[in-house]
Amino acid sequence: MVRRCVPWMAALVVAVAASNAAAEGKDPAAADALFREGREAMKRGDYAAACPRFAESQRLDPAGGTVLNLAECEIKMGQLASAWQHYQEAADTLPAGDPRRDHAKAQAAALDKRLPRLVVRLQPDAPAGTKVQRDGIEWSSVALGSALPVDPGRHVITVTSPGRADNRIEVTLSEAERKELSVTAGALLDTGDNRGLGPQAGTPSTSTSAVRADATSRGSGGRTWAYVAGGVGAAGLVVATISGLMLMSKNKTIDSHCDADKTCDDAGLDAASGAKGLVPINTVGWVVAIAGIGTGTYLFLTSGPSEKATAATPTTGLGLRWGGVF
Repeated sequence: MVRRCVPWMAALVVAVAASNAAAEGKDPAAADALFREGREAMKRGDYAAACPRFAESQRLDPAGGTVLNLAECEIKMGQLASAWQHYQEAADTLPAGDPRRDHAKAQAAALDKRLPRLVVRLQPDAPAGTKVQRDGIEWSSVALGSALPVDPGRHVITVTSPGRADNRIEVTLSEAERKELSVTAGALLDTGDNRGLGPQAGTPSTSTSAVRADATSRGSGGRTWAYVAGGVGAAGLVVATISGLMLMSKNKTIDSHCDADKTCDDAGLDAASGAKGLVPINTVGWVVAIAGIGTGTYLFLTSGPSEKATAATPTTGLGLRWGGVF
């Protein structure tokens, strides 16, 4: 009687275990299949295919053997910082007495000596709301100023701030190299109003509000501001067009050098990094183009005629200032 109950009880245990795994977001069967695919790819020397499979297998069902294989694969790919972190993870999770634990500790210690470290400091004059990213990953104020491990090779530091152009800095580090960067926000974006242009001859300089600018535009100077706004819009259109063409080129490169699993070679990674930096420039260009051309058209239609000589000077000056931003 007891023997007949054993298979039933075993099935119940398996079902409960599977239910618990699903509740925890685990998928052991899929994790095992991906691990085996990763091992086969490693044997072929196809590390670009192996590493993502080990990483996904670890996510679906964490295991000491999987994370060790992932770390080994990342070393082959030159991703020393990731490998160092995964060897530390294995050393922390493997049980005492497991020989793999000592191996993981030794590998982590060896990699620690080879790791490049990057220190990024934000200058005190950076405006409120400024953010710093490294390769698309935002660093908090706690991370800024610390010597953080990174992979050898090229990295992109991007500083973003409201009302300012993105400040993009590229830096390349070799193994065991340490570099320090002091960064700040980019140049002010020109909004096309009269701030920063200074008062014109015979024009009161006590007000820079939108209401005052609108009142001034109703006279003979209205056409001047129409030309100014139109010039800003035209500059924005040029920026949007050029950055859009560059984005199309980058996307073609990504399509050619990245497979369906989003695994890319060096050319694909460079293209993806470049495209990420072009997106905000393209967006700002279109916003400025639409706002500038629309405002210029409105001012032109609602103001009286202006002298050509008066209109030419501020338009040229603003064009030079806009080009300096980009």
